[in-house]
Amino acid sequence: MGEEGFVADEKLRRVSRREVKRYIANVHQHVYVADHEERHRRRAVEPRREPARALIAASMPEVLVETAAAMAADRAMPVEVVVEKAAASQPVADDEFNFFS
Repeated sequence: MGEEGFVADEKLRRVSRREVKRYIANVHQHVYVADHEERHRRRAVEPRREPARALIAASMPEVLVETAAAMAADRAMPVEVVVEKAAASQPVADDEFNFFS
């Protein structure tokens, strides 16, 4: 396939592209296409109501209640936490650089 073949292929590609564009234009003349306002109306979503949930009265087994109470007791802090304030360190002279101060 030389240069003539390449030129012929390019011409056929351009001709087919023009024909496709003409076909699309003809189809759009005969088939209704919605405008942007109608597409926006179609896409508008109405708020959906949450379905009613069924409520069931139930009681927990005694073993689970005891286990939950025991776990809560284990997680509780055994003593009160006391926060002490430390005294501020003495200021260092500004004329002397100390990397680890």
